Amino acid sequence: MHGSVSRQVKGQYLARCCLRQCAQQRLVVPRWPGRQCRPRHPSFEGRDSQGQASSRRGVETSTAQAQGFHHSRLAATPTPTTRRQLHVGVREASTDEELWACSRLRSVSFYVYPPDRKFAGQLHQKNMAKEEFEALCTARADMQKVDCTDRAACLIAVAAPGSCPDVPPDLMLPDGAAVVGSLDLCAVRALPGEVLIGDSSNSAYLSNVCVAEAARRCSVGGLLLRQARSLAKHWGVDDLLVIIMAANQSARQFYESNGFYVLKEESPDRAHHRGRCLDGISGGGRTLLLRDSLL
Repeated sequence: MHGSVSRQVKGQYLARCCLRQCAQQRLVVPRWPGRQCRPRHPSFEGRDSQGQASSRRGVETSTAQAQGFHHSRLAATPTPTTRRQLHVGVREASTDEELWACSRLRSVSFYVYPPDRKFAGQLHQKNMAKEEFEALCTARADMQKVDCTDRAACLIAVAAPGSCPDVPPDLMLPDGAAVVGSLDLCAVRALPGEVLIGDSSNSAYLSNVCVAEAARRCSVGGLLLRQARSLAKHWGVDDLLVIIMAANQSARQFYESNGFYVLKEESPDRAHHRGRCLDGISGGGRTLLLRDSLL
């Protein structure tokens, strides 16, 4: 009994970082050392050796809507000639209200469902927001301990009151401001669950980079990235790294335009053996390791 429970918990732990890597936003990797996330999504089908789709948990999915769903969301988009300006500031999340808004933003950004699964998706997003909030609160408590030597930060982009009226209520703060972006910065040798590792033992990794839909194309992602780079310099790390999916053309376009370049690349075979599929394509979830050239 205990053995089966242990295997189940381990399986859930190892299984929870795939769909985040299919987020439309910049990056999807585990947030704090030791935690990983992957929701269960109908378009993430396993494939047997003959290439036949096998739906997880016996869920019947619509192939027409599931096939290519994430690839279409990850495609690169043209750079706008003009950008809407928002009054945005970046700071480290500290209060419960900020952490909750950050958790809600991540849940709707990283856990996306096709239209025919909208209701189930909304329920799942709420559950994952609660789980994310608990994890962030735990990380905050750990960082406040006197003997803590970890270097990690949850940065949020906060829009001034009234400057972004289309933001959902869940992202609003008591003073009328709104959390419109977030990212995590972690100084670790390697991220749990990832096979690509930087060359330096003194590295920092970006993760969970996301921007609210109402604030996209307003330079919020670049503002977060510059603040994270400044913090990494303050920590004295040698490398600032980020792991993205190779299929995430939008993320690659964003990072390369901000001084990153591809340092290492995971092979499709390796991704296949790790169970990284995307839209039913075995090995489609392979990853790239990008390094910041401006640090």
